[in-house]
Amino acid sequence: MTQILFSAQKKYLESFRKKEDELILEMERYASENKVPILNWHAADLIEKLIIINKPDRVLEIGTAIAYTTIRIAKCLRKDSMIHSIEKSEDNIKIALENIEKSGVSKKIKLIQGDALSVMPQLGKKYDFIFLDADKEDYKRRFAYTM
Repeated sequence: MTQILFSAQKKYLESFRKKEDELILEMERYASENKVPILNWHAADLIEKLIIINKPDRVLEIGTAIAYTTIRIAKCLRKDSMIHSIEKSEDNIKIALENIEKSGVSKKIKLIQGDALSVMPQLGKKYDFIFLDADKEDYKRRFAYTM
């Protein structure tokens, strides 16, 4: 048996998915078609729940990609809360900015261009919630900057 879930089980689990807005679904399609790694919707739902429960004022995301998780987090933040997201890929930044502009929550998002290992020491800000989702090989070094 090579599958963990059979199609009937997968369909059943997907029936619990909340109705997403068109931008989120469009981003998922884009990521799938263009092989852009984004968080799967199950994990993104969990992140949203953590944001709603913890009510952070300041969120840091390390690894924006096309801003899929950035936007999902921003939509769950309270009115005056912010998410800062760091991305080093110029190609991703262009797409992320377009998606952020379409999102309706652009005022809650600050996109920072650069390598997180260079940017993080300069931030000098405290964050209530940090989501580390960048290149896996430097996780340990990036994590050290979050302390």
